[in-house]
Amino acid sequence: MDNRDRGSPGTTPAPPMPLALAEVADALPFAVLVTDEHGTVLESNAAAESLFGADGPGLAGSRVASLMPKRYRRTLDAALDVIVSDRHSFTWEQQIEASRGESTPVEISAFPLRDGLVGWVLHNVRDRVVIERRLALLTADLEGQVDERTRALETERARLAAVMSQMPAGLLIADEQGHIVIANDEALRILRVDDAGGIVLQGSTTNGAPQALEEQPLARALLHGEVVTGERAEVIAGDAARIVVEMNAAPVRDSAGQLLGAACIFSDVTLRERREQAEREFITNAAHELQTPLAALVSAVDVLVGG
Repeated sequence: MDNRDRGSPGTTPAPPMPLALAEVADALPFAVLVTDEHGTVLESNAAAESLFGADGPGLAGSRVASLMPKRYRRTLDAALDVIVSDRHSFTWEQQIEASRGESTPVEISAFPLRDGLVGWVLHNVRDRVVIERRLALLTADLEGQVDERTRALETERARLAAVMSQMPAGLLIADEQGHIVIANDEALRILRVDDAGGIVLQGSTTNGAPQALEEQPLARALLHGEVVTGERAEVIAGDAARIVVEMNAAPVRDSAGQLLGAACIFSDVTLRERREQAEREFITNAAHELQTPLAALVSAVDVLVGG
């Protein structure tokens, strides 16, 4: 950092900087300036002179405003007045015309010093700006991919909801704790409840034997990973009516094979069960009623066959 008298006419030059401190200032990777209250450069380090392409006596005697693009000069002069009069500090970012005529983004900090002097620190933030722009592009690209994936998931969810709603069979999906989390319209209609929270699968087998919770198809699929097909059970509906349903249950797993829950598809076969039961009873009664005359006929046939 040059220690010569760099004061311009009509200004008070800054006192010479100690040699060791001047060496430290010149070793700094960012630009440092010291100006008087009018913004005239009194001291500058090597990074500042390199930034602005100064040679010979350096930046001494130059106005800071003259080093900036014209559009910033009025604002810079106003800030300088506030720094000197009110002893406020400011930090902002702007473009400057660097040594090779390139527009370079810099972060500028201006702060009051003793005896009406003003200190300036300028950081070249080109690399940071480039990184921020790249990050912004990557973020925008990622947001686009997320939006696209979200739309695809929403479309898939809408299709699944439509399929579930139009299914002619009841569908129940339970989470890993056994709570019913999804029930389609047909399931609610069959079980005569208003929402999935009101579903309690309880009842007995079709032969009247009580069925424990862990013996029910959905519970077996959830607890043991069992696949249950075509099993009938009598359940108690929401209005306390007993209905017979035919269930198919299977576990739901993720791509790693971890059990996430279980799904159950069922249909109301109460009328079919009653009809089949009536048929069984009819056959049983008919066989009983025909047993006596058939026994007499068999006896007569035996006599005839025996000669």
